[in-house]
Amino acid sequence: MKFNVITFGSATYDIYLTSNDFELRKSSEGMMLCELYGKKVEIEECVVTTGGGATNTAVCFERLGLQSAVIACVGRDHWGAIV
Repeated sequence: MKFNVITFGSATYDIYLTSNDFELRKSSEGMMLCELYGKKVEIEECVVTTGGGATNTAVCFERLGLQSAVIACVGRDHWGAIV
């Protein structure tokens, strides 16, 4: 198979959580997510996807109509197998 683009870099496992219970506060360094230690938070949505520089770039090239491939190192554990 021929590729227009081959990306090299990281491949990760990303988990995004949304909740109306998350509290945001401004600080001198930017916005902070603040929660009490040990507090339970109801999660409205959980999005699980791959991420990382190599995989994200390959997806962008594919969306532009180019055939892309990824070369990346992943761990030899449960999360690496999923990626």
